[in-house]
Amino acid sequence: MKNKKTGEESEHSCEAVFVFIGLLPETDVKGLEVVEKDEDGFIVADNMMRTNVPGVYVAGDIRKDNPRQIAIATGDGCIASYSAEERNNNLEFPEWED
Repeated sequence: MKNKKTGEESEHSCEAVFVFIGLLPETDVKGLEVVEKDEDGFIVADNMMRTNVPGVYVAGDIRKDNPRQIAIATGDGCIASYSAEERNNNLEFPEWED
């Protein structure tokens, strides 16, 4: 391990590791320019995980107002998939011609 403040390095044995990658989202990605974000870069969504772009849903730590916990992210994923399924079930497609 390396102490980022002092530069001191040390070794520790352990059975598991939780990797913390930071508190700011990585949403500066090509294609996400049209999705509404807050001033910190978190994606804005309603309680059904819908963004301002129809058919685009968000779940987990990248979502604004998420408490950054795995159980919440899992629940978000379930809600987002339900929302996407509901949207797809209500889409009207042209008749298929042979």
